[in-house]
Amino acid sequence: MKISLFLFIPILLAHSASAKSKAKDVLFCLGQEEKIYHTKKVGGALPKINQNLISEFVQISETLEIKKKYLNLICNGTPYPPSISLLYYMLKYQEEIFHSSAQKGDIVKISLDKSTIEDLITMGSFQFIKLINLIQAQYKKPGCLLEHIPEMKPLYYRAGIIMQFVGIRKLLSEIKNFDHAFDTLLNYKSLKDCNEDSR
Repeated sequence: MKISLFLFIPILLAHSASAKSKAKDVLFCLGQEEKIYHTKKVGGALPKINQNLISEFVQISETLEIKKKYLNLICNGTPYPPSISLLYYMLKYQEEIFHSSAQKGDIVKISLDKSTIEDLITMGSFQFIKLINLIQAQYKKPGCLLEHIPEMKPLYYRAGIIMQFVGIRKLLSEIKNFDHAFDTLLNYKSLKDCNEDSR
């Protein structure tokens, strides 16, 4: 992911972890992020996505883990808040960031963790669409966001008519330059003209 120079919130979270870290360990980072929003009275898109992700991850099994390298990247490796980094890595690398520590013979737990991973990635796909909507709502110019990120137009318009989970991950996989789209979406400086009156 090409790193944007603009930092929404300066946040660097030290977090020790074993070779693989429980997926719930990411709640530590999300919780610290939430604390910053609360302390600084920050509103808008980022706190909403943060709360949505906390609500999802607090429910998962103790046997579901996030690999250490991804946890470190999510918490410390980008200029974005952990919730946004978590979305990025879930959508970019999908199942690769997760690991189930369920015993090999425990078919029920293995199946449950596999199903949970699928659900989390699908949930992340919809949170990404929600993020686009929430960020666009913060700007004065309607549709300006998509003018700056043309590669996201097909996803946005097609996702708008999907009323169920089936197909959303496929749409996201069709974004031709995901890194550029993601970085532009979260780079206030590149979107500054979106706050200009459209009159």
